[in-house]
Amino acid sequence: MNYFIIKNIVETTLTHFACKECGAKATEQNIHILGTAGNSLNMEVICQECQASGVIKAEMNIMGINTSPAQFTEQLKKTVEETRKGEAIKDADIMKVRNDLQKVISVSDLFNS
Repeated sequence: MNYFIIKNIVETTLTHFACKECGAKATEQNIHILGTAGNSLNMEVICQECQASGVIKAEMNIMGINTSPAQFTEQLKKTVEETRKGEAIKDADIMKVRNDLQKVISVSDLFNS
């Protein structure tokens, strides 16, 4: 994933993201890039007001990049808005998954637990 795409994703998130809990806007200090994989960018956003956190996964189809920056921005805005409509992932949910992952030895253990 190139720098332009990452920069555009972060800027669009800053423009359109608001905390589900208190409605505060995100700032650059609140966004932590967790990693990239293929055509996706995973970010954690921690609210500066209420400390609620959430994860945003943004994906882009690089192979069919007939998308202009403006179209990409609009699509990402829709993705962020759709994410906000869903039920928030709670800290306890993340901790449970983390603890479960520490207990497995193989991928098959993960799917069979």
